[in-house]
Amino acid sequence: MGGPAGVVAESGNAIYKTLNNNVNPKWTRDPGLRRLNIGVLSMFASAAANGYDGSLINGLLAIPLFNQNLGNVKSSILGLILAGISLGGLPSFIPASYVSDIMGRRFIVGIGSSLMVAAAVIQCATHGPWAFFGTRVLLGIGLGFAQTAAPPLTTEIAHPKHRGNITNLFQAIWYWGSIVSACVTLGTLFLGNNWSWRIPCLLQGLFPGIQLLGLMLVPESPRWLVSKGRHEEALNILARYHANGDREDELVQYEFKEICEVIEKEKEIAKTTGFRSFFATRGNRHRLLICVLVGFMIQWAGNGIVSYYLAPMLKSVGITSSISQAGINL
Repeated sequence: MGGPAGVVAESGNAIYKTLNNNVNPKWTRDPGLRRLNIGVLSMFASAAANGYDGSLINGLLAIPLFNQNLGNVKSSILGLILAGISLGGLPSFIPASYVSDIMGRRFIVGIGSSLMVAAAVIQCATHGPWAFFGTRVLLGIGLGFAQTAAPPLTTEIAHPKHRGNITNLFQAIWYWGSIVSACVTLGTLFLGNNWSWRIPCLLQGLFPGIQLLGLMLVPESPRWLVSKGRHEEALNILARYHANGDREDELVQYEFKEICEVIEKEKEIAKTTGFRSFFATRGNRHRLLICVLVGFMIQWAGNGIVSYYLAPMLKSVGITSSISQAGINL
């Protein structure tokens, strides 16, 4: 089902502001938008889970009993253990992307969150370095799945008038997860038993658990439904969440036609393009190199060292107090 000519060209937040829409201007007073935005907020949990891990290891390395549980391993083994979440996450993105297109965004978010919850529970009971390493790899796989599907799902179900702000907020939630993790590890430091490190590990399942609950509030992506030929379902979802059930709402109709037209154009383009297109011309190869280098340089800036090796760094400069290390981590 295609829309009128010019729909895609005229899309944008400015256009949506001019269309009549059956919602309350204040989303907190609108039942449909309230339910939708609470669900969208729960999808931010994958970014928070990533941030939680960003401060977790620093906090754990400041806890003496955690180091005893690992067995005071060599620095090379410690580096491998810390890299476990990346080793699991890196190869998971490609299959997650393909499965997301086949099974839907919600399915992949559910799988990823479930894996993270399971890994957190198992990690809490581990003993020794390799069991801990295995759970970090599993966490990485789950995080890779959730991080692949949650951002597009969030963008595709958000109300058009809120989409820009929601997209900007997504990765900013990383810092909230990081702060929670640092607070938890600082607080449990005073327990004086193995729960001082088990509790922070167990709470790695908190944000994925929130995301699992949030799946009960968020619908499937209308864009994905249209790509599968399920136009009526897509229109019903847009009407329910963006216009309180009014299928003839002006904004909903415009949005639906826009989605249909974009999907049709993408199908046409897909017939003549693929991964080989990245290398087909000198310009494409140059653009691909820029994309790869930007991601590489962001990670190479040194933030990873501070995120995962702050405690050993502080110890090397004479700050050996566990409380001081955990406090600086916060």
